Amino acid sequence: PRATILTQNKTFSGTSADTETVLTFTDIVVRIDIWIWTYDARIARSVDGTTYQDWILVKANSFYSFDALTKSIKIVNATAGYNATYQIVGWW
Repeated sequence: PRATILTQNKTFSGTSADTETVLTFTDIVVRIDIWIWTYDARIARSVDGTTYQDWILVKANSFYSFDALTKSIKIVNATAGYNATYQIVGWW
């Protein structure tokens, strides 16, 4: 383990519809915090902004946090026609 002090962050907020949205950070972040309020959403992360990892389901009314080098995230609602509202914060 190593001690990490996170001094910067970037926040994205919005509504995820049936089309994937790509959220790109200005720097590679090391921690991601995700809040999903209405309806389930799926996210996929990328360390380089080009190649994405597998989709992760984040349930409605939940919080999900993870530590991983990330340049961008794709988000899309999990059920067609039901828009998921979200807030995603990247820390570095």
